[in-house]
Amino acid sequence: SRFPHSPHPPPSTSTSTSSDDVDYQAHTTLTGGTLTSTLLNCSLPPLLTSNLRKKPSLAPSLGGCLTSGLSSKGEFGIGNESAADVLNRHFPDQHIRVYVATWNMHEEKELPQSLDDLLLPVSQELVADVFVIGSQESTPLKREWEVLVQQTLGPSHVLVHSASLGALCLLFFLRRDLIWYCSAVRSSGYVTKPLTGLLRTKGGVGASFSLFGSSFLFVSSHLAAHAHRVEERNSDFHRITTNLPLHNNTSATGLVTDGYDYVFWMGDLNYRVELERSEVNQYLDRSDWMSLLLRDQLTREILQGKVFQGYSEQPITFPPTYKFDLHTDNYDSSEKQRTPSWTDRILFKSRDHSTIIGCGYDTCSVLKCSDHKPVYSMFRVKLTPVEGVDGIPDSVVSFDREVYLKAHERRKHVARLLSQQEHQPQTQAEK
Repeated sequence: SRFPHSPHPPPSTSTSTSSDDVDYQAHTTLTGGTLTSTLLNCSLPPLLTSNLRKKPSLAPSLGGCLTSGLSSKGEFGIGNESAADVLNRHFPDQHIRVYVATWNMHEEKELPQSLDDLLLPVSQELVADVFVIGSQESTPLKREWEVLVQQTLGPSHVLVHSASLGALCLLFFLRRDLIWYCSAVRSSGYVTKPLTGLLRTKGGVGASFSLFGSSFLFVSSHLAAHAHRVEERNSDFHRITTNLPLHNNTSATGLVTDGYDYVFWMGDLNYRVELERSEVNQYLDRSDWMSLLLRDQLTREILQGKVFQGYSEQPITFPPTYKFDLHTDNYDSSEKQRTPSWTDRILFKSRDHSTIIGCGYDTCSVLKCSDHKPVYSMFRVKLTPVEGVDGIPDSVVSFDREVYLKAHERRKHVARLLSQQEHQPQTQAEK
């Protein structure tokens, strides 16, 4: 189901090019089985969020840069250029857009019908180049989840890697044009809670790769639950940081996170607001997030230097994301009356703090199938290839072709349904 570094192209899902293919195929041409792409000589055109949201039929073939049969940078025309040269050509400002999301899915088997508001929020004009989605207590329908994300993003991105550890899952999607510049992905996990039964529910799963010679590490974690277990949560973080087997040779401290240029840590970190429910309700009624954040355990632990040393977090301007009654926007109405809290967080760090710029941090309140609301962040990341190091991989990174094709078929099905609705005659009542 995965298309590796093969000299033989996979079959195309389409032999025609329609106006809907503009987002990708407008700047790519296939001539006699050989790829000629304007990407060789110009910067990548931006992908507009509005275009992806309104084009369910957007489904170019696996043509483009993937069916050309090219398997090496030399055949692609890159030659012996350095990563910096190629980066400057495609991204003159040296910035790429990175999207990160985290969601405790409550192990729900019922997936949302649409992920547009989560993955393609209207608040973001441009679509990210890199998408990483971490889930905790993830749905058992893992394949369906992968296809749904692919269906939402469309053909402009491909699923490069999917990693899981028990109920933890991490998906990595990359803009198709960039697979030439991405290294093979490494992934691994670490369990912090002793195994009970067959389900690993607490710990972390990580994935690492290099893009244009800059190294990235993404970690999705689920830390110890319950309000009073702050020290155990801190310990979970440090154990994952020390023991996650994704160490780079560049780490002098022995901590896995210190061996990468850019680190993004997401998850249900389970830190709570230390106030009585009645007090919290008063602040919620006034949308007074700042007063609640003053009692947020994670904020306090970071300020005291006990956890996430060197990390940053974008300002929180959204309501607590836990705990909700299922399928509602109502906070826990059970006898336990759990205190609403920002358990779901996204933190980040880099070797040079000026190389990551936060462009948005929000929750997606329309998704109600879990007792947590998902949280997402957008970043602009300035890539800084190491001088004298070739950051262009010798082969194209693999991607999940089966997921791509299934999502393609579903997008075509949705397009047909919409077309039928548009052409149905109006009833007298509708007139």
